Amino acid sequence: MGVAGVAAVAAIAVAVSTAVGLDRDEVTPAVPTPTETTAGSGWEPRWDWCGSTVTEDDFSTHTGEAGGFDLEWRGERVSTDPAAPISVSAHLVSSTGQDGVVDARVTEVTAGVLGEDMRWTVVGVESAQITQEVHGTVTDAAALDVPAETRLVSCEANPLTGGSGTLDTPVPAGEYWLLATLEVTTADGEAYPVFAPVAVIGEPATPPPGDSAPEGWPPSATDLHHGGETWGVYTVVLEAGASTADPRWLEGDRRLGALGYPAGGGELGCDLGATESLGLGDGAMAIASYFDTQTDAELFAQKYAAAFGDQVVGMARVTTVCMD
Repeated sequence: MGVAGVAAVAAIAVAVSTAVGLDRDEVTPAVPTPTETTAGSGWEPRWDWCGSTVTEDDFSTHTGEAGGFDLEWRGERVSTDPAAPISVSAHLVSSTGQDGVVDARVTEVTAGVLGEDMRWTVVGVESAQITQEVHGTVTDAAALDVPAETRLVSCEANPLTGGSGTLDTPVPAGEYWLLATLEVTTADGEAYPVFAPVAVIGEPATPPPGDSAPEGWPPSATDLHHGGETWGVYTVVLEAGASTADPRWLEGDRRLGALGYPAGGGELGCDLGATESLGLGDGAMAIASYFDTQTDAELFAQKYAAAFGDQVVGMARVTTVCMD
């Protein structure tokens, strides 16, 4: 596997069904047409989102006979300042290979902090109504970008829990996932909600990526090569066939990069001895860090658990065979 493995920037797919009833040959691809809808005078921030815990099970999934759409997450960091205005796009693609003409708009954006067990806690909501709407054709070859412009207000101002209700209360510095709700209306007039992560804002509190591990952490292996022996510490392992768009993979990749360790991963079978030591089947995908000694590997596992609250999956003495 090694440090030149697969980067975790693939899409999170959240299916939304639609009875489009159109054949691919009947559809003329159209340039998306953004329009503005009128902001309602009675609009209020969705304060009720504040403090909510969101899991992967909450992401919208709809199935239908005639086709479907996916939201594609590309790992984009759209802003390093969570207090600044936000301009973000949700990327809508076909999940069935069937084109469809749709009207789509982002109706809500919240800011979530990703914690243990892939749970997001909502700490901010949009402070201005989102009015952009797009009309266009969704295909499996090109995404339809659905824009949203707004800014966030911190849940510290939530009037439902005694806050001031002041809309200029900024979200504190930190790193947040933007969780968006879309309304997708198909050619037959049916409207479907889609809920999924669409981007990241802010910056992590952990040290930025660098060429060496942070102070007190063990150094990475000094000579990784094809056929070489090393100690692998496996922080994320997914079942065979899993996507590198899985949030567990994305978060594991981000953690190592933020600490300054080489990020990325690949097939566990590229590390001979790992599947046997970890008791896993063929085809599993893994993110690992490599060390010259067992002592360094054990120190990394201890510090990782203390820093993130998660135990590593395991460690093993391995031979790397998929190195360039």
